[in-house]
Amino acid sequence: MSKETKTKHTDGPWLISTIEGEDNIMVGGYSDGSNIVADIRTHHKEHEANAHLIASAPEMYEAL
Repeated sequence: MSKETKTKHTDGPWLISTIEGEDNIMVGGYSDGSNIVADIRTHHKEHEANAHLIASAPEMYEAL
């Protein structure tokens, strides 16, 4: 007997946003990014790359 797996994550696309003068990066779901998926408190090149990787999760999941 097979079980159907249902996703339990926030629907994509996930968007990346920053606030001028703030040292953090937000990754959010829903069409406007209002559902926060990740809140990265420091803004370094490595963290920005990580934010892009996190934001691509729904598309990578779908591709699998």
